Amino acid sequence: MECSALIPAIETGKADIIMMGMTNTPERAKVVEMSKPMDYYPGVLVMPADSPLHDLKTLDAILSELNKPERTVTFLLGGAQERTIDLMLPDATRRGLDMAAAYMEVASGRADAMFVDAGDAADMTQENPGGKIWNDEIVYTEHGSMVVRAGEQRFLNWINNWIDYYESRGTLRSLKVKWYDYRGIPEWMRAPPPSGATK
Repeated sequence: MECSALIPAIETGKADIIMMGMTNTPERAKVVEMSKPMDYYPGVLVMPADSPLHDLKTLDAILSELNKPERTVTFLLGGAQERTIDLMLPDATRRGLDMAAAYMEVASGRADAMFVDAGDAADMTQENPGGKIWNDEIVYTEHGSMVVRAGEQRFLNWINNWIDYYESRGTLRSLKVKWYDYRGIPEWMRAPPPSGATK
């Protein structure tokens, strides 16, 4: 199911819960119930591997260069990255697409950058080296929650209890490290986010 179809599926009763860890935003919380964060998703910028913008080594410099109408930034359609782009690059041209298409726009040089979860970025750049992660740096952080229909407070309480239970025992962290290690994601992408990193 496409990311943009997930919340409508909850609202219409086609699904009872979203367990993928959807980014908790104020807009989403108006129409569904969102659990406490169960994970965080470090976000990165992917740019064409041969882009001269890779020579810019500070976040302020790269954002200043990308924040222009002639620069095109892609993101997952229906994903929370659009809100991040609104905050960080309000003047850039943005293009929401499915994940593979958004990456291919960058890898082919038709777009200047993509805002994307670091895990997805690692997978895509390993499979198709036409794109490259800028500066091996986390540039924003999103927090993922489970999602249920509006008004299902008892179910939401149970989910929050489940998250607390397995988080306190280290289970959630160990599972994330296990699967991120399996996918070959570097250590810098797994480090806890700095205080105040969420955009």
